[in-house]
Amino acid sequence: MKRVTGEDKQRCIVVMEPVERVTASVTFTNSGKIISCDSAFAHLHGYMAEGDINGFSITDVIPSVKIPLPCKTLPKYFRIQRAAGRAKDGTTFPLSIKLSTKILEDQSTKNQQDLPHKLCSAGTVQCNNFHMSVAQSSLL
Repeated sequence: MKRVTGEDKQRCIVVMEPVERVTASVTFTNSGKIISCDSAFAHLHGYMAEGDINGFSITDVIPSVKIPLPCKTLPKYFRIQRAAGRAKDGTTFPLSIKLSTKILEDQSTKNQQDLPHKLCSAGTVQCNNFHMSVAQSSLL
């Protein structure tokens, strides 16, 4: 924004440029291992398919992401983060991240002991997994 002084008034000039926004999602364990993602997340990081990135550490593709401790309430500073993503070829790009805890529903076909969850000290059942929505904006 630039201030321009006129004869009797001060004015501001704002230059706006169109941007493209890509939204993608990924699910990873509390240790950071990627267990699933959508095709947009894979393509954003330079991979052809979702399966190409499964098993990687989330910090391989988003090095500065902050992962909270398991079985804790997700603090606000973990829920919304700004970070840089890293593509397969090493290039980096800015990201906006929304992190949430993924809770597994009890399935009648699975035994309660087979579900990957922890019983927290507060008595609530939470999954070890986190879900992340990633948005990347670039100039058109």
